[in-house]
Amino acid sequence: MPVQKDFEKLEGYPSRKTFTNHFPSFDEALRQAGFDIPPKLNYTKEYLLTEIDRFINEFGRQPYAKDMDDAKGYPSSYHFNKEFGSWNNAIKAAGLKEKVSRYTDIELKEKFMDFVNLNGRPPKLHEFNNNPDYPSFWCYQNRYGSWNKTLIHYGFDISVGNSGSHHEFANGELCKSNYEFDVSNWLRKNKISYLRNVSYNEWIPDYEGKKDCDYVILYNGDIIWLEIAGLYPYGEKISRMEKDYKERFDHKVSELLSIFNYKIFYPQDFKERTLDEMFGFLHEIKRPEWLSYEEIYSGVGYDYEIRVS
Repeated sequence: MPVQKDFEKLEGYPSRKTFTNHFPSFDEALRQAGFDIPPKLNYTKEYLLTEIDRFINEFGRQPYAKDMDDAKGYPSSYHFNKEFGSWNNAIKAAGLKEKVSRYTDIELKEKFMDFVNLNGRPPKLHEFNNNPDYPSFWCYQNRYGSWNKTLIHYGFDISVGNSGSHHEFANGELCKSNYEFDVSNWLRKNKISYLRNVSYNEWIPDYEGKKDCDYVILYNGDIIWLEIAGLYPYGEKISRMEKDYKERFDHKVSELLSIFNYKIFYPQDFKERTLDEMFGFLHEIKRPEWLSYEEIYSGVGYDYEIRVS
């Protein structure tokens, strides 16, 4: 079965845009061509509430947010948080009573701040997973809606809580992980032009979502879309959170990134290869003749001064 990217470089075939101009979407074009394309689930509030009812009928009890993450065939708590603002809001909308945590608000804050005082920083989500010294991160997510909202509630910058640090260049470019910081520094030092956090909806006519691409690299007249899969899991045993991230990232690649000339840097790449090796594909891009007498855009600048917080 063809994918959108196949029609970008094949001579003698209509372009991807031709299909999306004549059909509501590329998937619909495939359906009308006879391919079996399952419809995408629409996680509306009404649908999610019916899933809570289905869980109760199947298991005979009211679910926790973690139950929805662990139960096969059910939407994860991510969708409930996204639509209702928090898991507890979804429970209220379903006409059910919140399940009260054994921790009070004061106790949750004391435990959270105990970690901060001991380590000099807010905890990362995985550090409150199966840790006997602290409440589960689920307690905080159920209470405040998400881990990020927990960090904000306690007065912390969410970028610090997610990655442990963030880096800001003098021109305002923000790197929310050490991976991004290393990549940006390499591109700057090698004087390679790039754009940050480019919205896919500016390049894909039928896409109305809010996802963006970490880097769009401009080199020798070519454009390379680069994603940093910083949390992509490896190994056979992965947590539900890691599984959700993997599913969302893989979906992003198949539906959005694969349309373009793209590369992905995984955590294992940063562990096993140097950045020179990872960017080796740039050496294969030859400077075209039509660029020989034109000045190439110099990118975000050559100012390496940074602020680290």
